[in-house]
Amino acid sequence: MLEARNLADVRPLQSPAEARRWGYQFDSYRQRYQQLFTVVREQLEVPQSNFVDWLKLSADQRQPWLQDADLKTSAALLILEQAALRQQVQHIQQDLKLRFMTEGHEQDALNEAGQLMQELLRDSGFLSRPADLLPQGYGLPQPTDQAWLQQAIGERQAGLLEMTERLDKRVIGLLFPEQQRELDGISGNLALLRERLRQQHQDGGGLSL
Repeated sequence: MLEARNLADVRPLQSPAEARRWGYQFDSYRQRYQQLFTVVREQLEVPQSNFVDWLKLSADQRQPWLQDADLKTSAALLILEQAALRQQVQHIQQDLKLRFMTEGHEQDALNEAGQLMQELLRDSGFLSRPADLLPQGYGLPQPTDQAWLQQAIGERQAGLLEMTERLDKRVIGLLFPEQQRELDGISGNLALLRERLRQQHQDGGGLSL
């Protein structure tokens, strides 16, 4: 539409390689994930033909395949499992948004979570503008201002941590049991893969820091 109205110059996009080099376009993660899944498929001979079908499996269904992966394949599986976690979180976020917009018996709990989120966003503004906490003054903070500000920031941070914990508990309480099970399963898979990578790295004579 912009091109038809002579409002955009699309010539920089005509060469995909040049467009990527200049930052006008970016490689799709789809291609990267498929390349990683090819490594998994060749070593483990999983029945799925692409990473999309692999991620459609539940975490429990993927878990047995993780046991036999070598170092290279374990690294590929770790990235794919991280993709599964992002996908699951996005599904949960979309579900909570739809439920928040629909009147129902859980509306009070959703409203409370939404209010906590708004308070968290509002009260965290000082992280980028700590000087806003000062009651008065301008210019460079004086030593007395800095001491007071350090104490005020510590109190605010403690309040934010407490509020974050409350929000986490509230959101977890809103999840359906199957959503929580899948999150727990993915977390377990990630922990397993990280431990396998660490052990395989050591067994291969890798440097331990």
